[in-house]
Amino acid sequence: MPMRGLDVHLHEVGDVTVVLLLGKLDSSVVDEFDRQMQPLVTRKGARIILDCRGLNYICSRGIGLIVGFHQTVSHGFGRFALCNLTPKLVEVTKPLDLTRILAVYPTRETALAALR
Repeated sequence: MPMRGLDVHLHEVGDVTVVLLLGKLDSSVVDEFDRQMQPLVTRKGARIILDCRGLNYICSRGIGLIVGFHQTVSHGFGRFALCNLTPKLVEVTKPLDLTRILAVYPTRETALAALR
């Protein structure tokens, strides 16, 4: 699902949807990214991993959107996790202490094992 500055690739691994993000999640694409993710996050019992290995920038609206995805998935009795945060993303999100809210794993493999 290409957008200007952000590529989104979906992979199904068993009953888990892995969403690989490549590029920048900035204000120019955040609304389109939200529209593309809504069918995934609103499925009852959804299991979703956002693989952030190629995400080199995220705006504050993008962070809020991801927290909202987590809440939506959780209310639908699903599971939502992030993996492969780059050092830059860890630095940007550290003051927000997102690991208290979101499940964050160092690799895709550890995230998959946790969501199965």
